[in-house]
Amino acid sequence: MGIPSIGVQLITAESFASVVAQWREPLEAYARLLVEKNQVLNLISRRQEDQVLSWHIFHCVAAGVFLPFADGEEILDVGTGGGLPGIPLAIMFPKCRFTLLDSIGKKIYAVAEFVEKLGLRNVSTFQSRVESLPPRKNFDVITGRSVAALPQFLKWTWPRLRKPSNLPAKDQETDLPPQGVIYIGGGALTSNWRMLGLPQPRIFSLASHCHISNGEGKWVAYFQKT
Repeated sequence: MGIPSIGVQLITAESFASVVAQWREPLEAYARLLVEKNQVLNLISRRQEDQVLSWHIFHCVAAGVFLPFADGEEILDVGTGGGLPGIPLAIMFPKCRFTLLDSIGKKIYAVAEFVEKLGLRNVSTFQSRVESLPPRKNFDVITGRSVAALPQFLKWTWPRLRKPSNLPAKDQETDLPPQGVIYIGGGALTSNWRMLGLPQPRIFSLASHCHISNGEGKWVAYFQKT
């Protein structure tokens, strides 16, 4: 099921809840798996286990609402950890292909277990650092969530993006074409990506653009490949 067309300025708590309702069952199943595995492997903060949906999963869903993927796009989730944001996005976009990447074997094995139990046929997992991937292996979109300082993340990932397709540009306020890097972070967002010569990003505040709980100070940054 696709995402309804919702302008960024109209994403209220109610409209966001109605969007999330489409995937409530698999998202809650993933949340249970994540909390269960967290008892033996540090994937999220123990203090946030009882709010894993609002602290972690819904932030990833918001990124997919702001920046919906086109069918057939290939997405790389770098430093996926416990599968964030890759698994929630893969649930939302079953016609896209996702590669979830992490350099820590125990984490990527746990993610592979989640993928199998959730029946996500559009997801593959791989243990590696992004800079160690085969030279010609590139992607339409690269995602990350609190992996590293943003300039460092961009330095690692920008060379791994494919050249944009010749699709017509979409409405800049609603369906941004997400060919580029999508990063979910928090705190102060500086402009030091400019030293890398990258384009000005679009920034979506989870508190002001999308009124979900525990969104204060959290944001989604989108650097479009041109």
